[in-house]
Amino acid sequence: MINLNKEIKTIIIPLSGKGTRMYPITKVIEKAMLPIKNIPAIDYIIKEAMEVNIENIIIVLNENQKNIKDYLLMTYFKLNFIFVYQNDFTGLGKAIMLCENYFNEEYFYVSLPDELFSKNPLITLKKHFNKMLSDVHLIGTKKVSSKNTKKYGIVKCKKDKIINGVEKPLINPPSKQAIVGRYLFNRNIFLYLKNIKKVEVGLSNAIFDNLEIDKFYSVNLKGKRFDIGNIKGYKKAFNKMKTIKKWSA
Repeated sequence: MINLNKEIKTIIIPLSGKGTRMYPITKVIEKAMLPIKNIPAIDYIIKEAMEVNIENIIIVLNENQKNIKDYLLMTYFKLNFIFVYQNDFTGLGKAIMLCENYFNEEYFYVSLPDELFSKNPLITLKKHFNKMLSDVHLIGTKKVSSKNTKKYGIVKCKKDKIINGVEKPLINPPSKQAIVGRYLFNRNIFLYLKNIKKVEVGLSNAIFDNLEIDKFYSVNLKGKRFDIGNIKGYKKAFNKMKTIKKWSA
């Protein structure tokens, strides 16, 4: 069965991390609130969601991030936000698990705020999704240099289907294709996350451990990508991302 323009109504945006790679500035201001051009970084993530007609925006926060909640509610008062709280910092996968009972749709996006793109990656994921059979997961990827493979989850593919993956490989990466923070999942991912027995629930583990029983496809995302989770990437994004001048929230 082909996904003929099937609507995806929900996105999960995990923001509960401490931003340790950007210390000391993120001790006093949340990473998602750092300015890119004329607006906070989180605005670029919200804009992506608005452009694919998302109806439910689930934001995962920790208890010290009241500024983010206040800003979003004040700026985007017409959008439907759901705020979920994670205070144990036991992994990205745990943040996503906490959202399971806040929506009923079969498919949903996940966007990580550390990554910004010059072209909307959710549009690219949606176009691929509409061409594919049901019951797939789409993982946004970009090619990185050999020296940077150790920083990311790296996947090996056969006709875009992921057949192997390693999280931050120190040696012998399976390829140079890196997972870069945009996903389109079906609800099976919640089961895979629950099956992880480690204290820290990693999203990459849920993907890589289930490649033989489910269909995970790599989607090469378009445009330039900026990793704003570190100072160097943040500076590049500040200088090169397009200014957003008007909102229709």
